[in-house]
Amino acid sequence: MKREIHIAGQPENKIGLEKLRVGVLGMGFMGGTHTQAWQRGKATFNWPIDVELVALFDTDEDTRDLHANRFDFQRVTGDWREVCEADDIDVVSICTPNFTHWEMAEAAAKSGKTHLVRKTNGDIDGGCAGNGVGGAGTWCKNHAWV
Repeated sequence: MKREIHIAGQPENKIGLEKLRVGVLGMGFMGGTHTQAWQRGKATFNWPIDVELVALFDTDEDTRDLHANRFDFQRVTGDWREVCEADDIDVVSICTPNFTHWEMAEAAAKSGKTHLVRKTNGDIDGGCAGNGVGGAGTWCKNHAWV
């Protein structure tokens, strides 16, 4: 049996945003992967929303400068909290070493951001519990594992 795949036109935008404003924390291999996925998502998946790369955090200044120009980020910073707390960012991709995920995810959640983490926090019991979003043993409503 042969399957036909058909995509008719632009899907309906059900989230009410015209543009998704993205911050990326960490620009190692996974940060580059997330960034490229954000850039190509609209064309690849026919998203009904534009994506804007707003802010990039990395601890290394040369890395920040290189990737800001390479991927056309609006700004760069050496302080990840600036990205998590920024009013002009809707979603944060957390692509830093595993031991940093919890604190960054918690800060993003407290600021009302959806946050994507590249690996689970296996050593953290209760997900984002205790951050004011969920209770003990619950997962944060803004948290997505990728």
